[in-house]
Amino acid sequence: MPTAAPQTMSLPKVIDLDVMDDVREWLVEATAHGDVDLKAQDIERCATNALLMLAAAARTAKTNGYKLKISQPSDALNEAITRLGMGHIYADMIEGQ
Repeated sequence: MPTAAPQTMSLPKVIDLDVMDDVREWLVEATAHGDVDLKAQDIERCATNALLMLAAAARTAKTNGYKLKISQPSDALNEAITRLGMGHIYADMIEGQ
């Protein structure tokens, strides 16, 4: 059986408490049904809670037999991951690193 194309979402410029519920709801559905590709080139600011949410979504996807990847991470996202010491958590998720 052919593999379905990953479900894709372009993450917003600012991922904070105001948008986390919408992103979380989408991720819950997406990680239950296949691979997920998050486009992150536009991120200018990312809350710590959002980084934790994305890491949890990747774990959920893996538990369900799928993969979550982050494509084209912005400098702001990479800096947030590094600043919080989460590089080891995101190492397998970020495409091209």
